Amino acid sequence: MRTIKMKKIKVVPKKDEHCKITPPPKGCGFFPTGPCENPVLRLDVIVSVSCEGIISGRILCDFRPLKGITVNLTSSFPGLVFENPNPVTDSSGKFSTQVTVVPGTPVTSDVVITATAQVGDLILMDQIVIRVDCIKCINPLLTLSPIPDTVSCRGTQLTGKLICDGVPISGALITFMIQPAINKVIAAPNPALTSVDGTYKAILVPFPDVDETITIIAKSVIGGQQVSVSRQVTVRCLKCKNLSITLNPMKINKINCRAAISGILSCDGQPLANRTVTLTGSPFLQFLPSNPVADEEGIFTFVVAVSAGTPFQPASIKASAMVDGKLASATVNVTAGCKPPRPVMTLELPNSTVTEKGAEISGQLTLEGFPLKYIEVELRSSENQGIIKESHVKTDEKGRFTARIQPQPGMKGTVRVKAIASVGKKKKSVKGKIQIDA
Repeated sequence: MRTIKMKKIKVVPKKDEHCKITPPPKGCGFFPTGPCENPVLRLDVIVSVSCEGIISGRILCDFRPLKGITVNLTSSFPGLVFENPNPVTDSSGKFSTQVTVVPGTPVTSDVVITATAQVGDLILMDQIVIRVDCIKCINPLLTLSPIPDTVSCRGTQLTGKLICDGVPISGALITFMIQPAINKVIAAPNPALTSVDGTYKAILVPFPDVDETITIIAKSVIGGQQVSVSRQVTVRCLKCKNLSITLNPMKINKINCRAAISGILSCDGQPLANRTVTLTGSPFLQFLPSNPVADEEGIFTFVVAVSAGTPFQPASIKASAMVDGKLASATVNVTAGCKPPRPVMTLELPNSTVTEKGAEISGQLTLEGFPLKYIEVELRSSENQGIIKESHVKTDEKGRFTARIQPQPGMKGTVRVKAIASVGKKKKSVKGKIQIDA
């Protein structure tokens, strides 16, 4: 084996290259030093102005603030007055001016604020839509109705009322704040709008995996005065750990043509609302609906239908649901089928003895309680002497049929009468007796 000896070599950098830094090209970075190419005008978004407020915005170009640009502000509502309709941008590109609303102005919606400015040869524009008011209001009052101490994943409704000096305020905006500011609980819509009677509605919506006590603050500005109200609540919406689904037992495990079935979907012992359940089963079963949704109590209901003529046979029904990545299912075994429905015929004959004057005979043909219309009925008698007039009749819209029996003079005794009808491939008949003394 060869042995190689290594020598130690000392490396000394040249003086003109040691720690040398090459600067980037001129104009490189977030704030180019070249000419403005893409100027942008943006108004700050606000939702309302009550008596007085601030309209502000900013002008940037290629991410740089533009200073000394004059902005022209206008309003679609003459009752909104700008203190300075032509503010000039400062060194940060910002501009602002105070605005006032003419006293006595009722709540007015869809007021358009327009800002325009010229940068070089370009005309920039932006708009926002707000509500304005300056009603006379000495004692504004905002309420927030009581809510449950603990709110689950189903959320809860937020309701309240805005009044001023005893008068309900319509068309006002109610803004909600959640403290501490977590992203797993929101109010929707936000802001909410008061109706004619001053009431407002919103929904407190929790997202999964939250267990925290929060403060809900509802606030509004009306007549230039800010009013607010708050309530504290515990929101508990944890991810599902133990998912459970059950199908309620049937009185008899037999489905004849159709049956209603219900079940319960829950997690960790609490009902799950607004969750979809998937139904599967034997091919000849039909589910209505095929994907039921659990209600607030976690209950879901569906109908199982079987086509007419299906022979009775073993069948299975499976309900399943997936929540937070967990799958649960329940299966019930039944006997299901649907015998073809049978028509029902009645024959109404005279109770008293029929004389030479004759009498009327009638009846009705139905199927599962519904009349069978325009079906031919044949009427026969044991006497072949033509005592039944119109031996072939048809049912009317109510499924009824009528005929007349007319015995010949001198005829006495018992006559048997039979009515026969064909419904599809099935025949139905009914018999009766008549006493005759002509």
